[in-house]
Amino acid sequence: MLLAKIKFGARLSRVITIQSQETARGTVLTGVTREGTRPYQRYAKLAPMAELKWSHVRDSALECERLGYHSVVLPYHLRMEGGPRYESWTLLSALAAITKRVKLHHLVICNGFFHAPWLAKAVATLDHVSEGRFMLGIGAGYAKEEFSAYGYPFPSPSIRIDQLDEALVVMKKMWTEERPVFKGKYYSINDPRALPKPIQKPYPPIILGGSGPKIVRLAGKHADIMNFEIGDPAIIRSKLEILEKASTEAGRNYRKIGKSWGSYLFIRRTEKELKEKDEALSQVPRNSILVGTPDKVIDAIQRYVDVGITYFTFRFEDLPDMKGLQVFAEDVIPAFK
Repeated sequence: MLLAKIKFGARLSRVITIQSQETARGTVLTGVTREGTRPYQRYAKLAPMAELKWSHVRDSALECERLGYHSVVLPYHLRMEGGPRYESWTLLSALAAITKRVKLHHLVICNGFFHAPWLAKAVATLDHVSEGRFMLGIGAGYAKEEFSAYGYPFPSPSIRIDQLDEALVVMKKMWTEERPVFKGKYYSINDPRALPKPIQKPYPPIILGGSGPKIVRLAGKHADIMNFEIGDPAIIRSKLEILEKASTEAGRNYRKIGKSWGSYLFIRRTEKELKEKDEALSQVPRNSILVGTPDKVIDAIQRYVDVGITYFTFRFEDLPDMKGLQVFAEDVIPAFK
């Protein structure tokens, strides 16, 4: 499960939701944008989309496979921007059936939206459909408005993390034990058998996403990969110290835990091509997106490699235009082989 070499995944977030001023109107996401109650509306002008199309998702994933990306990655949100949005577990299941090589995972599903014993079954099934290419990306959830909109309870952060901890214990039992039994505070199982077991042994790699110290410590206990939802290499270095201590205390090998990071990305081969998108890019908070030519992007990635990141997942903001995917695959990925 160790990601020994630098790997690159492509987030297809851009083609599973429509982001625009119109669709975001009236959407209030306090605590998500961290900018008061302003509607969540970003990146809409980089690649305008009039409607969602399954063909855009399908074609983007197949192009990622053709270009040699390590993985195809989908977000898991039900509401967020307020406009039309596909449900990502269904999408990833469909992609598992039509791809052959790329790894597949979410960044990340919300534990609070799923019942852990059911999720264990679903993970094993998707591992079979993908022929052993599925990775479970999961987190505790953070967007209160999204929970409320769909009628899910939204307990405190500490309870959500405790629930995630217990959920992972339950799922591991179901994936590895012949007759699993568990009775906890939040979940219980009584010999569900849970057959068939996953193809990958002992189970598909677990990716935990987040940035707070509690989720990082939980990753030290459970995760095969820790995905950091922060952008500063110095801060990531401090988080890695927490991860190393927690994994050691759990009796695990810190070196065998993959370290992941990613951001929004807009890449072109020339400065002239970038300038053509100046107006659209001016509306995007520059601390949330990596913009540049291949040389600049390579330099930025190297700073994260230097602090220990081994797996990068970038959200290509020009999709369904494939140019960014192609430039990155041809000009950036080879620099890290």
